[in-house]
Amino acid sequence: MEMLLTLWKQMNIDHGLVDTLLISAIGLVFWKVVLDHLFSHQWSWWRMFVFLVHRLWKVFYLNCTDNKGSN
Repeated sequence: MEMLLTLWKQMNIDHGLVDTLLISAIGLVFWKVVLDHLFSHQWSWWRMFVFLVHRLWKVFYLNCTDNKGSN
């Protein structure tokens, strides 16, 4: 495990992007399970996926532009 961690640190990739994608994937699976159990009659997998992608895009867009405060 320690060797994998060392190899991971030595790789020349954008760890912030990879971490964001991993957290997003984990969150997507978690919310799919939660919403399937709680709101299975209201939310489909496709609607939840579109909702989460839209929210992530909005967060990244607002953080990467100077248009903070305007929707």
